[in-house]
Amino acid sequence: MCEALKELMADELKEAHTKGELVGTEIGKDTVNRLNEILLKEGRLDDLKKATTDSEFQNKLIKDLL
Repeated sequence: MCEALKELMADELKEAHTKGELVGTEIGKDTVNRLNEILLKEGRLDDLKKATTDSEFQNKLIKDLL
């Protein structure tokens, strides 16, 4: 019985972890999409291009603009 409970808890933890990853991925995509939208509206195409290859620059823009 104890082993069954451990397996059940492990399965539930794995499922929660997977759901958390999916939610985090969606939040990340939404954040990048909002950043891209702002950069496009402001005509900052050079910044948009750089943000696609430089994650530190992208993070700075997210902090500054969102």
